Amino acid sequence: MARRRSSSKKEQKMRNLIRYVNNSSFKHYIRDILRNIDRRGGASISTAALDVIDSMIFDLFTELATEAKNLMALSNKRTLTAWDVQSAVMEKLRGEIARHAISEGQKAVTFYVDMTRRR
Repeated sequence: MARRRSSSKKEQKMRNLIRYVNNSSFKHYIRDILRNIDRRGGASISTAALDVIDSMIFDLFTELATEAKNLMALSNKRTLTAWDVQSAVMEKLRGEIARHAISEGQKAVTFYVDMTRRR
C-alpha cells in the first residue's frame, strides 16, 4: 500500500512554484510568433535552433534585469521604476529596436493596468 504524503498547502505551493520555474522557457512564444509570421503553417524550426533562440532571449532578459538593477543601485533607490527599465533597454539594445521595445512595453503595461481595473 502506497503511503500518502501529508504536506501543508504552503509546501505544495512551493513545490508547484519550483516546478514552474524549472520549466520556464520562451519556446511556446517563439513557435506562436513563427506561426503568425507564416500563416500557411509551412515554416518550422528545429529543436536545436529553438533552444538557441530560447537561450538568447533568456540571456537578453537577464542582462536587462541586471542593468536595471545596477541603475537602481546607482540612484540609491530601493524600488525598480519604469525609468530604470527603459534606460536599461536603451543602453542594451540601441536605436530603433530600443524605441520599439519601449513602446511595446508601455502598451503592455497600459493593457495590464486597464485589465486589472476592470476586475
